[in-house]
Amino acid sequence: MVFLVIIGLIMAILAILFAFQNAAVVAISFGIWKFEQSLAIILIVTLGLGIIISLLLSLPTILKRGWQNAKYKKKIVDLEAQLESQNKTNSQQQQQTIAQQDAIQELLQAFDLSDTVTGLLTKDATVNMTSHLLKQIQNQPSNPKYSSLVTMLFKVEPGKSQLNFADVGSENAVYKAIANRFRNATIPDSFLGITERKRFISLAVGLRGTEIIEYATYLQDKIMASPLQKADGSVLPLKVSVGGVIVDPTDKIDSRSILKQAEQNLEVSLNTSRHTPEITEVTVKTL
Repeated sequence: MVFLVIIGLIMAILAILFAFQNAAVVAISFGIWKFEQSLAIILIVTLGLGIIISLLLSLPTILKRGWQNAKYKKKIVDLEAQLESQNKTNSQQQQQTIAQQDAIQELLQAFDLSDTVTGLLTKDATVNMTSHLLKQIQNQPSNPKYSSLVTMLFKVEPGKSQLNFADVGSENAVYKAIANRFRNATIPDSFLGITERKRFISLAVGLRGTEIIEYATYLQDKIMASPLQKADGSVLPLKVSVGGVIVDPTDKIDSRSILKQAEQNLEVSLNTSRHTPEITEVTVKTL
């Protein structure tokens, strides 16, 4: 504001000096009008008219820009309101999902179907769930949701050595943390279990083609994304090996055979230096 006042004063002083130096009277003719006036006044009036005309010519652009800015501001306000509403809805849905998961977890614990440390399905419960999913893909072969069943076994261990903990509590904390990573990474309509040998089991339906390896690699990367932070402040880098089996509606096989073949493929993955997922189609057929 002060800067504009200073500029105005400077322009006024220059106008006065210009008027003093150009005080001569000149005759002006414009059509039928004739009059005499100071040259300075004539030039200043002409300059003022030029400024006014320039402003009038730019007025449509200024009004259009102002209208667009007002429109954009209103749109931004509307989008912010929609985003706030969506965030509120997502928060409510997330709370409902957590409540449902807690209810399911309590139900599993009530029937002794979940592991006491990780909260995942026990191996026996996983076998039963595998049998249920097998029936679904065989009874609903035209349903895309049940177009396939992918059973994967994950062995998670430190990068350089086998797990070696001083106490059971520390070991339990590590497996619980790994189980939470699996929960956060798994896709909907999938199930997680754990064996007595602390090998994690993933059951997923509806995956086809390259989706299977992509999903296995995705889970593998999520678990190894960062080392675990132990209670004593030390970190535990993780190495993950994967073995799996693909079952389609035409395959005749029982759930225990599926897990056995997945274990065999996991051993193959463990024996390779690259530790890439070893996932094959069902090779054992039982009528």
